[in-house]
Amino acid sequence: MQVVLKITFAIICYNYGRYLRRAIESCLIQRASGVETEILVLDDGSTDETASVCARYQGRIRTSRSENLGLGGTLTRAVQEGQGEWVFLLDADDYFAPTKLVAFLPYLRPGVLLINDRMCFTDQKGRLLGNISAEGGATSTLAVHRQSALDLLPIESENDFHILARPGKKGEVPQACTFHRIHDSNLANQRSPGVWNSHLASMTHRLADRLERMSTSPPVWLSSKACESLAWHYRAQAWYHELVSALECKLTTRAWNRWFRMVVAANHTCKGWKKIHWEMLIKTILMKDDFPR
Repeated sequence: MQVVLKITFAIICYNYGRYLRRAIESCLIQRASGVETEILVLDDGSTDETASVCARYQGRIRTSRSENLGLGGTLTRAVQEGQGEWVFLLDADDYFAPTKLVAFLPYLRPGVLLINDRMCFTDQKGRLLGNISAEGGATSTLAVHRQSALDLLPIESENDFHILARPGKKGEVPQACTFHRIHDSNLANQRSPGVWNSHLASMTHRLADRLERMSTSPPVWLSSKACESLAWHYRAQAWYHELVSALECKLTTRAWNRWFRMVVAANHTCKGWKKIHWEMLIKTILMKDDFPR
């Protein structure tokens, strides 16, 4: 077989040794004509059985261990240490469908910088929860063009990679090829009202700040004008998360302030107002973080 493309499957693992075997096996099974694959497990200072699980696959995977750097540091390492032209990201508690690589193959073409698919949800044991799939964008749904992603390092979270998703530079696989596992650990930050959305808001504000700085000296694949427009896009998104947090905490004055800031930022983007802005206006009037079912 003539190799025309090399792919890195980068598995991000911090104390998810109990799930790691399935993640590795879901990468080992990926096959496509003309594609060479490598599996890189990034052990972010795990203190559980992660190392022993990796040892069972000696010769079939590559393992890189560091002190605990957190998600951003480990995603940064995934791009730095991956040897493929493309890096497919995978949280160790998630896993891929056997058809993942084949489904992505038509989108792995020159000019495309970011690809995502949809995802299905499973319970803690990996059993499918219904037949509903959700939009991609989370870590395990993303494949990044490594050379372009290097321009973004270091990153804070997978959100930074979405900067690559410019018109004509993003591929969206319509089917769900990723299984996202729901368990106590990944729900811990979402139980207290306002906490999770406040975290997302802070992270997204920092991303908008970064884009504003990038506009003075952008990478070759992004113009200054696009940087500025993206900065406003993420600023609007940050105010959205602050608005949801305020609604969850029943903070009326703060909610109205954040709704206003959100729509002002949205008006500075090339896309302007969307349906979501009207929906959030109704929720703000009602002081509800969700509509009654």
